[in-house]
Amino acid sequence: PASGNKYCVKAGDTLSAIAARFGVTLYALMQANCIVNANYIYVGQCLTIPGSKPTTPTTPSTSGKWKGEYYNTANLSGSPTLTRYDSTVNFDWGAGSPSGKIPVDNFSVRWSRTVYLKAGTYRFTTTINDGVRLWVNDQLLIDQWGEHTGATFTKDVDLGAGYHAFRMEYQELTGNAMAILGWVQVTSGGSGDADGLTETGAWLGQYYGNKDLGGSPIVQRYDPWIEFNWGSGSPAPGVIEDNFFSARWTRNAKFEAGTYRFYAWVDDGVRLYVDNMLVIDQWRDSNGITFFHEAALTAGVHEVKVEYYEYGHDALITVWWEKIK
Repeated sequence: PASGNKYCVKAGDTLSAIAARFGVTLYALMQANCIVNANYIYVGQCLTIPGSKPTTPTTPSTSGKWKGEYYNTANLSGSPTLTRYDSTVNFDWGAGSPSGKIPVDNFSVRWSRTVYLKAGTYRFTTTINDGVRLWVNDQLLIDQWGEHTGATFTKDVDLGAGYHAFRMEYQELTGNAMAILGWVQVTSGGSGDADGLTETGAWLGQYYGNKDLGGSPIVQRYDPWIEFNWGSGSPAPGVIEDNFFSARWTRNAKFEAGTYRFYAWVDDGVRLYVDNMLVIDQWRDSNGITFFHEAALTAGVHEVKVEYYEYGHDALITVWWEKIK
């Protein structure tokens, strides 16, 4: 379906997934195709991919990606049925599977990647359904193989500056399938980088069982990215599906001096703050609309906070930004 700088939409595609596959921003893809609502694409629609020619799963660029080995068994036995390179380990397949080559139940995956980190203490977080094992430099940090329903596990570890080998193994038994990995630097190693960030600095996500972020969060976890499409489902066990839930994400991020355009694609309401300055204020019901606003920032670390609420029908939110001058 991909030819030159064109890609034709297939069943199951989302615009954000297509953008990630070809290494472009969601906004750039929308702009190149005059798409106003990123939630509405259709099978057979041919999209223009801005920039260079697209890669294919058989000849991917491995730079900064995870090698994913997918097995038709629940215990990584035999040879992988599918090998591909994934930009992130951030999957919620629900009752489906990673590929038509993989069954919906009783499959497993091994992801591996080398990552450069600054010296410090890092907190690794996995959210899974069902089993997970995580190694860093062949040290087993998280060992939760077996049946777990939407569970989150964390582990802190001290790491020196340099390249580190990551390996995560995942097991799907029956029911829904989910595999998410994130990490954040929680203390500095004394190198002068005290902003608590990595190249994939995680968001502290707090999820509430009401529309207005009231009371104590039901679930608190680290999310690698704010890029979710829950449909009529729930962000996590204990958070009511549909109607009246909300979330708040915060993180510190490094910026160069310049003007940035912040985007939020949501259904329903969103507020985005930078250093407690309200940049996007759309605290209202909406149906898969992309909002954006510009802000001038000085060089350095700035706190970004995103607040979201869901009220009926589909639930989705994707947040990103880009420097425009």
